Amino acid sequence: MAQPGNLAVLRVGAAGGTTSLTSAAAPVFIDRFDSIAPAQLAPTVTWALPTTTIGAQRRLTISGSQVAEGGLQLSGNGQYLVLGGYDASVGTAGGTGAGLLNNSGTGRVVARIDSAGNIDTSTVYGNGEFSGAAGTGLRGVYSADGTSFYGVGNGTGTLPGTSGGIRRIAFGTITAPALPSTLISPGNAGTGTANVRRVQAFNAQLYATTNSSPFTGVNSIGAGIPTNSGNSQTNLFGTGGSSYDFFFLSSTIAYLTDTRAIASGGGLQRWNFDGSVWSLAYTLTTGLDVGLSGLTGLSLAGGDVYFAGITSDGRRLVTITDNTSNISATGSFVTLATAPANTFFRGVAIPTPGAAFVLGLGTLAASRRRRTA
Repeated sequence: MAQPGNLAVLRVGAAGGTTSLTSAAAPVFIDRFDSIAPAQLAPTVTWALPTTTIGAQRRLTISGSQVAEGGLQLSGNGQYLVLGGYDASVGTAGGTGAGLLNNSGTGRVVARIDSAGNIDTSTVYGNGEFSGAAGTGLRGVYSADGTSFYGVGNGTGTLPGTSGGIRRIAFGTITAPALPSTLISPGNAGTGTANVRRVQAFNAQLYATTNSSPFTGVNSIGAGIPTNSGNSQTNLFGTGGSSYDFFFLSSTIAYLTDTRAIASGGGLQRWNFDGSVWSLAYTLTTGLDVGLSGLTGLSLAGGDVYFAGITSDGRRLVTITDNTSNISATGSFVTLATAPANTFFRGVAIPTPGAAFVLGLGTLAASRRRRTA
């Protein structure tokens, strides 16, 4: 495969802002950057998510300070960029009290951006989902084809509507007590399945990262890509650290970001499967001063693997190339761009030709990140 031409990066906070971001709701933007050129001063294209509601189209904001929010993914068929946020005005204060960002009365919104550049925000978790104890936003979203979505987050309420975990919702749906989303896998603090951060599919199997023991790391969710409730999580690999995004290169090689300090295991971890167990081969850290959160990857020729990631402080978009033959960490991260003052980068994705027109990218001579349904 050829090197990807461009990257889509989720940014929270408006460029030129004069005040630091807090836990309050902030505006969301999608920036386009070149995938190779270092030290880019500004994106070549920027798209803004709506901050006001017009008809069925909801506003979408995310917390300015929550690293776990703002996951950006490409759909399994390569036609959509998908993300999640809050149905809340810019400036809405964080917290679970009445009228606050994490309250059960604040809808969690799915955004679907199609190949024609249309941003649709009509899909809403409106039944108090993800708003239980330690309630959070809609941290990450996966979709096979844009007709339904798997959203993940925290929230361990005892009522059916308030639990987090992994929830499936149909496109254009606004959930309610009589029409709840499907709780694919519940968030349960007592069993360690509550703190879910990212979700995606590979080789017709659904996976998610959880940051609660004993499920810290990457977990398979049920069998295949389930549409029914009550599926269990099975931990595959992780270090007991602070797991975020992940990339399956194959059934035997995978990568996982960790937001911890470098000395504590943060960075980009490579994991190998020997047919029985997954084991940590090494962690890519050279060129980083903090860990990594967001991640996207692409298989290149000669066993090379291209990666773009977001540093855990949200300040830098970085890239590195690994090789499948490596047995130890080599290479160094290069900074592609730095977030403007009073903003943060959160998620990153490699658009395909179908989704590329959203950002005016034209045709890429590369295949999409390996997320299949």
